[in-house]
Amino acid sequence: MANLILVTPVSVYGDDFPIVATGGPYYINAKKIVALQACQYLNSSNVSTTGAEIFYATQRKGWREGVTKIIVTQSVATIISSIGTLSTGKKIALPASKKGGTSYVTNPTTVYINVDDIILLTQSSADALLASPGQCEVYVQEGVWGSVMYTVSLTPAAVLALIAGAGTNGLVTLSQTIGFPGSGVDNFNFTSASNKTAQNIQIATIPAFAIVQNLTIMNTVAFVATGGPTNLNVTLGNSSADNTILTSTDLHALNSFAAGTLTDFALSASAVNVWLGATPVGTGSNWSTFSAGQLKVVINYINQN
Repeated sequence: MANLILVTPVSVYGDDFPIVATGGPYYINAKKIVALQACQYLNSSNVSTTGAEIFYATQRKGWREGVTKIIVTQSVATIISSIGTLSTGKKIALPASKKGGTSYVTNPTTVYINVDDIILLTQSSADALLASPGQCEVYVQEGVWGSVMYTVSLTPAAVLALIAGAGTNGLVTLSQTIGFPGSGVDNFNFTSASNKTAQNIQIATIPAFAIVQNLTIMNTVAFVATGGPTNLNVTLGNSSADNTILTSTDLHALNSFAAGTLTDFALSASAVNVWLGATPVGTGSNWSTFSAGQLKVVINYINQN
């Protein structure tokens, strides 16, 4: 089955008793995952704090459908990466401050929820001492008989916004254009200045847990300036003036192009910014003398949020 993901279990909990997972391999249907969180089970010295807890819908012979928790050695990021390669529905990350429900559900700082399993969203009211106007309760399906309630530090409107954006899971093509000073038709423009000083522009932010597959920069309109330019040296990095994605490359001519290195885009729990830097070269080629020119950056990535 294309929806099965391989995990390495430490132990499995179903109903009210633990089951020690032995043998293997151990596969889980990713579409049945109700929630995923960093490991909070601290009663065993065998559980690594880098592991994850997976809650997934199960049905035992002769018993009602319910939720089983499996503690695995893989991290949340690793599991998210595995799920992200499948067509497994829509996932959102919620900052959970506490949650209630079945006794084997513990307290994470972040929980990943399958949007299709949400059955109720309401303003927080479960605990007057802990609830605030900035919190809400998200009830997630626990089989056909019940639910697990998450109290999260977001308003209902904020959760609804996350749900609305969850449909963007999958391959994303991000295209940004950067034009000469005053072009007025691009996503970004260089600034007019009476110098040839390097200019740096943040052109994109790649979301956490995204898998970047390609980054290409190309010249779509030749750069024209008084006296040149003889070069427009371009860099790409994850901070201002950084060049770890693309070292200095001349891209002033039409159809010149370069491919960025993807080292900076290793799977991460944090978003990654993309900065472009450019320096004109040539006698008299100050930024203020440019009359034409356009760069285009295309980034392809798999969005797993």
